[in-house]
Amino acid sequence: MAAFTVLVSIGCGLLLGLAPALHSRVSRLAEALKDTARGSDGRRSQRLRSTLVVAEVSLAVVLLVGAG
Repeated sequence: MAAFTVLVSIGCGLLLGLAPALHSRVSRLAEALKDTARGSDGRRSQRLRSTLVVAEVSLAVVLLVGAG
């Protein structure tokens, strides 16, 4: 049972770690900074990031309360 839990946690870590890595590989840093400075699509992506942060924090709180 412990081995299954370890394998699932490693798999989730790899899967969720690949998404930002692939996103940063596709986008170029200079272009992203220019777009953000212009405000073209920066607000939409910022809103998405904020939503993901809120979801992550709320999930962490639920897991901490459940573990307690």
